[in-house]
Amino acid sequence: GLTESPDGMIRVFAKEARDHTDLYEMRKQEDGSWSEPEKLEFPARIKLTNPSFSHADGALYYVSDEDIFERGQRDANIWKVQPTADGWGEPEPLDGSLNTGADQLNPAMDKAGTLYFTDNGYDSSGGHDIFMANRGDDGTWTVSAMPDGFNAFKADAHLAVTADGDRLFFYS
Repeated sequence: GLTESPDGMIRVFAKEARDHTDLYEMRKQEDGSWSEPEKLEFPARIKLTNPSFSHADGALYYVSDEDIFERGQRDANIWKVQPTADGWGEPEPLDGSLNTGADQLNPAMDKAGTLYFTDNGYDSSGGHDIFMANRGDDGTWTVSAMPDGFNAFKADAHLAVTADGDRLFFYS
């Protein structure tokens, strides 16, 4: 998966090597060319994947299997990090109201701040179903199912959403 920052200055993609997946970044240089890919050193055990820049806040949302010991989690969770002029802010997992004991994958956020993602928990009827979540004033996420008939019995994944939220692209 390749994603580009809303300002068009940063590209991030995932690269698999057997059981390990890492994220790499490229930055647009002053002459308009792109830098060589550089591996991002975000927290993870063996998996950093599903990068997606948010249309709402410009942050990079991605998935990591880093242990979240205070929650007792060793699964895939959605994380967030803000880009800076010379690097990245501090990566942090989204709170436990969204990241549960199941795998949360494939984040994609529209301009209104609705986060779409896949999950094999909640009320998933397939391998991984698509859900949407909105963040409340208290910082917690409210997760909702997609409309009836949206998810297939098998896995739905690899999401992309248009900035206006009118179209959601995925494979099923």
